[in-house]
Amino acid sequence: TGNWAIPDPGISGTIWHPMALKLHAGKLYIGGVCAKETNGAHNIADTANMTGVVYEMDITVASPTFTQVMRFPITHRRGFSNSDYRYEWRNNYWSAWQNNGDISISGPLRSGLIGSLTGSNATGLYYAQPMISAIEFDVDGSMIVALRDRFGDQGGYANYFETGNVAGETYRAISNGEILRAGRNGSTWTLENAGSVTTDGVTTTTPGLADVTPALSGSFTGLTGTPWGGPFGPGGGYYYYNQNFTNTGVPAAFAGTGNVTSHYLKTNGGLGLLPGYNEVMTTAIDPINTSFSNGIIKNFNTGSNAGNMSGRLALINAVSGDPAGMGKAAALGDLEVLLDAQAVEIGNRVWNDLNANGRQDAGEPGIAGVTVTLRSPGIDGVYKTADDQVWTVVTDANGAYYFDNTIVNDLRRPASWIGVSATNSGILPGFEYKVEIGTGQTNLTGLLLTVSNTTSDEIDSDGTYNGTNAEFILNPGGSTAATSEFSNNYKIDFGFSNNSLLAVNKIDLTAALNNSTVQLQWNTTGEIAVNQYVVERSSDNSHFSTVGTLASKGDGNNNYKTNDDISAVSASVLYYRIKIIDKNGNSRYSATVSVNNKAFNKLSVTPNPFVNYIQVQVPSDKAQAGMMRIVAASGQTVYSQHVQLVKGQNSFTIDGLSNVAKGVYYFELQQGQTITREKIMKQ
Repeated sequence: TGNWAIPDPGISGTIWHPMALKLHAGKLYIGGVCAKETNGAHNIADTANMTGVVYEMDITVASPTFTQVMRFPITHRRGFSNSDYRYEWRNNYWSAWQNNGDISISGPLRSGLIGSLTGSNATGLYYAQPMISAIEFDVDGSMIVALRDRFGDQGGYANYFETGNVAGETYRAISNGEILRAGRNGSTWTLENAGSVTTDGVTTTTPGLADVTPALSGSFTGLTGTPWGGPFGPGGGYYYYNQNFTNTGVPAAFAGTGNVTSHYLKTNGGLGLLPGYNEVMTTAIDPINTSFSNGIIKNFNTGSNAGNMSGRLALINAVSGDPAGMGKAAALGDLEVLLDAQAVEIGNRVWNDLNANGRQDAGEPGIAGVTVTLRSPGIDGVYKTADDQVWTVVTDANGAYYFDNTIVNDLRRPASWIGVSATNSGILPGFEYKVEIGTGQTNLTGLLLTVSNTTSDEIDSDGTYNGTNAEFILNPGGSTAATSEFSNNYKIDFGFSNNSLLAVNKIDLTAALNNSTVQLQWNTTGEIAVNQYVVERSSDNSHFSTVGTLASKGDGNNNYKTNDDISAVSASVLYYRIKIIDKNGNSRYSATVSVNNKAFNKLSVTPNPFVNYIQVQVPSDKAQAGMMRIVAASGQTVYSQHVQLVKGQNSFTIDGLSNVAKGVYYFELQQGQTITREKIMKQ
């Protein structure tokens, strides 16, 4: 413990206002703004040198010192406070700190009012004044900074100001702060630029929204130049670009209602982040489609939906005319997450599926003595490489198995996870793992893996064949994937049944892609009393649909062939299995085989020819960094951008190409040492 004087950055013409505190990895971070204070009318010149500063202090040493780790100007054009222009500059720029509470028409709070001097136009005010109010750190080391709007604390709803109140009027403040992300570069951080953040050499760029200037009408018509027009955010774009402005790409659970689009920025400067859950929470005005409310908005941090809204919740709805509800003022402060990321455990049962129906029926016994393996793909995210970690358990007398923190210590554990042990981590919530069972084990002799995903997840079989192994992948794609789970999972079951139950003693299924046709072939051995074979296809290896049916050729050993046209199918990998139906109506399934859809996996650049933008579809077999370039036929690079690819399909839009000269160009994608090139034409 102790007392330390926070140093003043000493920026000319400003006063230092420290506010935010964050304890992270044994160090204390202090954030604040250097801003001029004024009692006079708004003047854009007062914002000169307005700056955000973050200090770092190592509290583990005997004599801590302050080190400045980030400094950035607060002079960029912001997203609009309100969908009109009542005040020049104030709608799209941070202002100097205003200390005069005079609300009279000639007073500093309403000087320069455009339009009607009475009614709603005159009584709804915005006057954004920055305070760095909160700091959080993501698991990749990126810093998240919230700027609270001081005016949201100075004004209220249906209320009065300090002096100059006009008879018959009450006033409502519109609070609108910003959430900004900064990338770590060694021991310092660099603020986002044009929606891009680079941390430790990895750049993530979010798609952002169109820089929509609010609709201009009435007395505002014609106000199209500075300060009325231009791109939003530092460098012309925001990383966290959607604060209840659109439902595009928002998870279905939170996209069912409309949005409040009259304010581009809505945060009140509180932040909350639970490491590993890939979301940042902020306090905000109008988080749902209800005006004059306060609550919480969540945004994705990384992944294919980075920057987009991931959730929203209203906590306070103002009653019309009641100042207690706070309306669009800053009704909420900071957020504190009252739990740490906790280690989780998984399991649960390997059993004998006596009737081969793929579900755990009453009386079906567990299979004891089966070795179950849990595999981590390691830091590189690729299985069967040098950094894999492997743990094993053996099923008990009831066929049960579990992996927990007495067995698992995953080296991928982020250092910032306070609630997860560094020596006994258990299963890391949201991380990808593979559960494997070798089917050649003695206790599985004469048994085949039963059909998967036939009923509710609690009692079905989840394993599928990969060669001679039965396996199940937990959280495929990791914490940024929509289906990832962050809690205990006791639903990973493997059913095995006696192969004598099969109407076919053996069925060998193969699949091959020929242009846009999948050619399927299977050979049967010992076929008895089979009625028909149903060909089923899936794009996720869980949900199958019928694509063909063939009648049995009779008892004995037979060969079958059929084709499946996939020209209209949009999936990178397709899975096939054969449902075998005997003459009594009983059914069983073959092993599942997969086919890579090469057409879907191909790099795609559209439109081609292009005019001012291109849309790029990029497949990737793993999470990795990449580089996109547009190169002229002369060899000159006219565009380059680092990108972070996720496993699967990636989509990027490259715009602002209207000034590129007409002619032939090549789009290049570099992944590691591999460069893929596509010829494109500028019209």
